[in-house]
Amino acid sequence: MNTSLYDMHMVRVLMTDYSDTKKVKYNAGSELQLDAARGARLRNNFQEFNSISAFGNIEFTMLSKVVVRPSVRVSHNSRFGNPVTPSLHLRINPAKNTIARVSVARGFRAPSLKELDINFIDANHNITGNNNLQPEQALNMQANITKVWYAKTVSFEAGINSFYNMIENLITLGLTDPLFFKYTYINSGSFRNYGAGARVGARSNLWQSTISFNMVGNSGLMNQEVYYSPEFAATAGCNNQNYGLEINAFFKVNGVSRVIALSNIGESALTRSGAFSMFDIIAAKSLFNNHLKIVCGVKNILDVTNIVNSTAAALPHGGGPITPVAMGRNYMLELRYEFNKKKN
Repeated sequence: MNTSLYDMHMVRVLMTDYSDTKKVKYNAGSELQLDAARGARLRNNFQEFNSISAFGNIEFTMLSKVVVRPSVRVSHNSRFGNPVTPSLHLRINPAKNTIARVSVARGFRAPSLKELDINFIDANHNITGNNNLQPEQALNMQANITKVWYAKTVSFEAGINSFYNMIENLITLGLTDPLFFKYTYINSGSFRNYGAGARVGARSNLWQSTISFNMVGNSGLMNQEVYYSPEFAATAGCNNQNYGLEINAFFKVNGVSRVIALSNIGESALTRSGAFSMFDIIAAKSLFNNHLKIVCGVKNILDVTNIVNSTAAALPHGGGPITPVAMGRNYMLELRYEFNKKKN
């Protein structure tokens, strides 16, 4: 038996004052996270790292229709230094039942233990960690506007959104051995993606549903050419409070996209990964005056594990025809118990 143990301990302290009577609201806190893993799959059989952060934001209203919320997060990571990530969020009410949001934020993501040190090798996967990875640095900008209409007991919502992301030292999977489909994590350089989309939805006291479509453009994968990929998503659910029962279904189609592959002599090239779909169903039942909640479901019902690289033959010195995207169909069961349940 090849067993790996992974421990994550997190402590978060939060202080907040978002009273409706206050003109200036704030949220501040600190967070400590300790990660450790041990087992034969890890480099030297044991690896760990930790991080500690302090964060805060304030929120105030200008001209009665504009809400401004600046924030900052300061962290110390035992492996990757002391990142500072500020952000600014604006919420505007230009008309009745209409909300526009604009945000800009800096981001930092340290490689995980899985990406750094764990070798994931079984019948369907051959992925090795890379302890030379650098952390990702990011800039994110978003803008969206949403309009809501009401008709008796049903509300309808429509919106459009756009985004821009710039990531330095993007961490992604690279193919290292085309013959045996071996992969490792690499920093693929500068990456940009941007896109726009639309969504519509409706909800009542018993049900809700949404449909969305996005077109996402990516550049910086080996060159500055922009590659577009469509995304379609739909959700549907029902919530019967009389029986304490919730059922939700999630479906998403990911269009053709580009991935990086490394040849057997270390050369990089782009391949085109095929489209695939993901489908989940989750149900929840509340018991004992909503103190106990049982959540169960099936994720990745379509049992997607690998997708085909349709242009693998174009790789220098050969290429791999598949890319792993998920662990296959899996089942979940979760029990939640709340000791002090507030009455509505």
